[in-house]
Amino acid sequence: MKRILILTAAFGEGHNAAARNLQAAFEHLYPNQVQVIVHDLFANCYGFLNDATRNAYLSIVNYLPQVWDVLYYWLDRSATLQNFTASPGIMRSAFKKILNAFQPDLIISVYPTYPILLRDCLNSKPLPFLNVAIVTDSITVNSIWHRTPCDYFFVPNSLTADLLQRRGVKIESLQALGFPVSLVFSQLQNLEPPSEKKRLLFMINSRHRQALQVVQKLLQHDHLEMTITCGKHSSLRKSFQKLCERHDNRCQILGWTPEIPRLLRTHHVVLSKAGGATTQEAIAAQCPMIVNQVVPGQEEGNFELLRRYDAGYFAAQPETISQCVNEIFANRAQRWQELRQNISRLSRPRASLDIAEFLWEKLQSR
Repeated sequence: MKRILILTAAFGEGHNAAARNLQAAFEHLYPNQVQVIVHDLFANCYGFLNDATRNAYLSIVNYLPQVWDVLYYWLDRSATLQNFTASPGIMRSAFKKILNAFQPDLIISVYPTYPILLRDCLNSKPLPFLNVAIVTDSITVNSIWHRTPCDYFFVPNSLTADLLQRRGVKIESLQALGFPVSLVFSQLQNLEPPSEKKRLLFMINSRHRQALQVVQKLLQHDHLEMTITCGKHSSLRKSFQKLCERHDNRCQILGWTPEIPRLLRTHHVVLSKAGGATTQEAIAAQCPMIVNQVVPGQEEGNFELLRRYDAGYFAAQPETISQCVNEIFANRAQRWQELRQNISRLSRPRASLDIAEFLWEKLQSR
């Protein structure tokens, strides 16, 4: 029985998504052979303070992006964390208890500060377990991710691997196996090309104030059907329902839903922000993106990945979003075919399984 500890944090959905999906992959591939636990030490140790910090982080990222831009690049260049050899006592104590009780064979960090915590707790002693990091960002990767050595760094794509190699990470420790998406992506059938009906998935994010204007503009497109996910914006959901009742119910309105993998596989285009999990799931589903928001720092790399592969558009205003939809579906969706072919070059729907298989082989040889 191999024991696997996955360390995550709720500062961005990409980290938790990666943790959940890796746990599911190990348990799917090696039932009765692994014990996998996921820990968010920030939440476990700090409770209400962690919630307050997380909410502040999300508010800054979504509503004060200029402030986050400064903080992000300060963290990238500052030596403060690199020289920080005294992690908060309560977290170090909790982590040591987990290590002693669980005695993991493998630790997977999906949040960048955990390798620093590991170093502090073990005082640079040889690690009695395999220590790996799952880098959830692309191209614009904060240096916090790789300042502390790990046995392996898993990155979403070769462009990110090249970046880390240029920054001094040893090539033998880099594995570009993809972002660990849900196992559902490896099981679903590909969507047929658009014919008379075109399907667009609109995932509402922090830029929800003009969402109604966007939908009103898109409803002017004949034969366009939409699914709109509103998350926790219940009042916005009611407004959408009233709007769509006047347009032959061409919209399906959802709140929070666990069905995003299926929705991405059954829609021709997704409109959303360039979040880490969202972008990588769209890539896994081979669903071209219209990005309506890019948060400075990590999300810049997510959109840059789409731009370099010509797999999506950036459009922030209702009019430009509508123009993108026109272009994508014009001439029997010729542009959509191009985007779909381009994004397929990045797609790794089996990434979680591939990472789990790689690590399982390494565990067997230890």
